[in-house]
Amino acid sequence: PSLASMGCSSSCSIRSIKLVPMTLSVPSISLFGLEGLEGREITVDTEVVSLVREGFSNHVLSVRVNSSSWV
Repeated sequence: PSLASMGCSSSCSIRSIKLVPMTLSVPSISLFGLEGLEGREITVDTEVVSLVREGFSNHVLSVRVNSSSWV
């Protein structure tokens, strides 16, 4: 799949990726406002319709998968 097919803009880039073991647990992911897991952080473990409503901008520059699998 391409980044465009995953909903990313043409200016989107992935700088690193790490294999996360598949486990059956509550899914949790942390989004960061700056590169390198820095800046404002929001941790999500349920569906979020709007990051803005959660007090976080739409500009996520790094992501950490805490548990489970995310698609």
